[in-house]
Amino acid sequence: MQFGAVPPPELTVSPDRRDDVVVLRVRGDLDHRWAPVLRSALGQAYEQPEVPAIVLDLSDVDFCDSVGLSELIAALRRCEADGRRFTLAGVHGTVLRLLTITGLLAMFGVQAPTAGAPPQAPGPPEAPEAPDRLSPVP
Repeated sequence: MQFGAVPPPELTVSPDRRDDVVVLRVRGDLDHRWAPVLRSALGQAYEQPEVPAIVLDLSDVDFCDSVGLSELIAALRRCEADGRRFTLAGVHGTVLRLLTITGLLAMFGVQAPTAGAPPQAPGPPEAPEAPDRLSPVP
């Protein structure tokens, strides 16, 4: 029996243009080794000025470290600065837990995973619900 190092899993990003939305399907671990792959794919999406929204499909991402999280935050900030919507789709497992624990889940437009369904284009931002009546101040 021979022991050897197991090669680390790769990160792949597959772009797909759906109408006015670029969907980037990410597969693998989003960590310090592979974050530059995501950064490069996002850079190509940013170069398409007529695209008002970018969806990052994380259905096949099971791990994200602090460097990967920084890439997600940078992508959100870049899209906001460019006047674009940035949405995460298929967030689950440890990635969902990471975003929840850090309080960042609310920052991202997150689509719940739906088995077999492709990510949808993000809609307009929802307005906060208005109260039916004002509560009296004690």
